Amino acid sequence: MADCTKIETLRVLYAGRPRSWARTAIHNGRRLTPKALRLYKRSVTKVMQLACSKKPNWPSSCSSSRFSVAIHFRLPDRRRCDIDNLAKAVLDAGNKIAWHDDCQIDQLTLTKTHRNDNPGFEMLVQVCND
Repeated sequence: MADCTKIETLRVLYAGRPRSWARTAIHNGRRLTPKALRLYKRSVTKVMQLACSKKPNWPSSCSSSRFSVAIHFRLPDRRRCDIDNLAKAVLDAGNKIAWHDDCQIDQLTLTKTHRNDNPGFEMLVQVCND
């Protein structure tokens, strides 16, 4: 298991209903991402950019950095929602922002709660030492 530093922790708070990653459709040879997912990923990207801007030495452009990520999703209801698909949408939104590519994530911890009055997620990202 990688040793994660406690010094470099990025905290990302997102307010709003978390969305699951959805399979893209193919039409005339082009991949079409559902509009709701595109808008969600854009808004998550903006929140991540803001969090990263507060950490000027954050190694997001370094492809050799390794990361540990913990995400807690707060859902407003009991609708069926796979936790891995919730995470995929957030991790994809973090590419080129919080990390160069999500393949750099060596540890991933996911939790979710239902019937929350304050839907959204909190993500903590730590830089790991090899």
